[in-house]
Amino acid sequence: MTRVYSHDGLTLNHDFAACGGPQEAPARPWPPDTPQGGPDGGHARQVGTLFRLADLLVSEGVLEGEFEDMEVQHRLQKCVYIAQQMGADMGYRFCFLGSGAFSTNLAIDVCHRGDARGGHDPFAGSPAILEKFLGLVRGHTTEWLQVATFAMRPSNATLSRAGFVDRVAWNGSGYSRKRAARVFDAVAALGAPGGPQA
Repeated sequence: MTRVYSHDGLTLNHDFAACGGPQEAPARPWPPDTPQGGPDGGHARQVGTLFRLADLLVSEGVLEGEFEDMEVQHRLQKCVYIAQQMGADMGYRFCFLGSGAFSTNLAIDVCHRGDARGGHDPFAGSPAILEKFLGLVRGHTTEWLQVATFAMRPSNATLSRAGFVDRVAWNGSGYSRKRAARVFDAVAALGAPGGPQA
């Protein structure tokens, strides 16, 4: 792990080698010391959108605690990835680690949350998709959310249930076959855009 950023006493660590491959959204300059385009620019609005979703997740009981807490940040990472795969307009790029989807830019934006300006509702005009999203992320452990990001990963979209379980529960991964199967079933049952279909 390499120390990559420290802000207000919070250090974020990231293994860049693990995220060296293609990622899933256009990159922006990294790391921003001030919001891109100034405090009222597009980056400030993106951070605003992130925290509109984060506030919703807090109100729904999906996130509990302070944003300085690494566990809260970890859960937020997984929720944002799932939201984007379901069509939410967030603009983050992700790579995959052993613990599921991770975005360096999102991690930095958590540190820059005081720069948030405006933003939009990432599920605007899609209340049915928002309800499916909340149904998928509400009431589950962090490990469950990690496996859900694998289920929503485009490269896994064509896998059968058995194929997904085999891929996720490989020897040494720490994920049980039973959990992988349950997550696959939950994602497929919702018919969530970007996920496996029943």
